[in-house]
Amino acid sequence: MIKIKNQGGMDMWFRFLMIGFFSLTAFSFMFYQGVEFYQAFIDIFKQNK
Repeated sequence: MIKIKNQGGMDMWFRFLMIGFFSLTAFSFMFYQGVEFYQAFIDIFKQNK
């Protein structure tokens, strides 16, 4: 295993920042997919009428 030196709190904040950016990206992709799914669902039912 690689031994990581603890440099105060700097690398902890860097990890929090990276996790935050990843979570924000994942949430935005999930939100976008939800909107696309909703629009496709509505389009299917509007065509049937």
